[in-house]
Amino acid sequence: AVLGTISIVLVVGIMYITGLVKVTNGFYRFLMMFSFGFIITMLLLLLLSLFPAFSGILDNFGTTLIISFVSLLLASLFLISDLKQATSIVESGSPKQYEWLAAFGIAYTVLWIYIQVLRIVALIAIRSDN
Repeated sequence: AVLGTISIVLVVGIMYITGLVKVTNGFYRFLMMFSFGFIITMLLLLLLSLFPAFSGILDNFGTTLIISFVSLLLASLFLISDLKQATSIVESGSPKQYEWLAAFGIAYTVLWIYIQVLRIVALIAIRSDN
């Protein structure tokens, strides 16, 4: 899980530094729409799981794996956004407290990525044991 997280962070960092991914207003709009769509989908799945006919929908291996990969993609996009924010804060000469805030945002997003990678590894390990 640690190697997977380091790999994702390095790839995202290299993509940001080389300019393969441009953070524009369109990127932020897409990120917000994707985030809200993910939240609404998860809430709907949670509501559906309350009904007996759909009670096992969140226990399904495929569904859980897809949700984990989508969450990992969302976290990676947020890491790109955090890197852009940190770059903007440093280049604008903002006070040091804002640099710490940006660093905290990056650390939190890397932790989110680690948890998602760990979840995917655990799901696959449990599945292979059965």
